[in-house]
Amino acid sequence: METKKTTSHILKGIIIAVLYMMIDFIVEKKGEQAPVFLRYLPAIIMAGGVILSCFIFGRQTGGHSTFGDVFAHGFKTTAVFTFLVAVYAYIMIQYVFPPTEKDIQAAMATIQQQGNVMPQEVRKMAVDASKHAWVITVSGGIFASLICGLVGSLIGAAIAKKKS
Repeated sequence: METKKTTSHILKGIIIAVLYMMIDFIVEKKGEQAPVFLRYLPAIIMAGGVILSCFIFGRQTGGHSTFGDVFAHGFKTTAVFTFLVAVYAYIMIQYVFPPTEKDIQAAMATIQQQGNVMPQEVRKMAVDASKHAWVITVSGGIFASLICGLVGSLIGAAIAKKKS
């Protein structure tokens, strides 16, 4: 039986990640002036990219793939994307857009509203929180990417061309 060459899930993951990073950077740069729909565009790109990846994989195999094969291809694409986005998020939060004094002041206001902290400890807690913001950002990005990729892989595997 003749096997057709398919595009690698690694290449597809890199392409989706680069598109995601470009849009995310633009949205971050715009900040508060960005329209609301732009904030959801990176997630749409991620899920749409995985669906398209699965669809292309189904076409390249000529329909000689099962639901599981297509889903696995989509989720492998998601894994590549997730790794690249985690690295991107770390670099962005640590070096490109580090926490500013405005962010620390906002954190201080939130901590003071809770009312269960001594006033002299508020600034220290806010500075510590800003130093460790990357942990929340990266872990949240990983979780969100995996969820979007899971949904995209399921939808992509369902619509991919398969022969009975």
